[in-house]
Amino acid sequence: MENNDKFLSQDLLESYAIRLLSGPLNGCEYEILNGRLLVIIGNDVSLGRSDAFSELPENTIVVPYGELTGSFEIIITTDPDLVVTFRELTAQEPEDRTLTLNQQIEVLGLKFAVKEKMKFGSIHCQALLKITLFLQNNISLAVSCLSM
Repeated sequence: MENNDKFLSQDLLESYAIRLLSGPLNGCEYEILNGRLLVIIGNDVSLGRSDAFSELPENTIVVPYGELTGSFEIIITTDPDLVVTFRELTAQEPEDRTLTLNQQIEVLGLKFAVKEKMKFGSIHCQALLKITLFLQNNISLAVSCLSM
């Protein structure tokens, strides 16, 4: 997958995510880096074969789900307006479809939406940590805050 950053400002490169709305990873969000994300869907058997995939690009997620195996790309550009493109990669010529943010779509049984990525600052994490410790009443626990 080629880098799509010629169409994107640095802020937009890190502003979007795909949210899975079904399957075993329901509710998980994955960052769309450099304006592109490749998603591979398949059952456990097809995904587990060592020859199932050649070398995968860095911006790839693999979702074990359903009986069908396939893949699609999400491509984000700003030429000049924000455009979110969905491309299912099939044996036929891939067809590009334009999506709106938060539009639910289903491919190979997997539902998902592209959305603006939530940003959590250290202030929010500190508040969450204080609330968690207060609710635990003298129970010692460690909470790590991930930079998103």
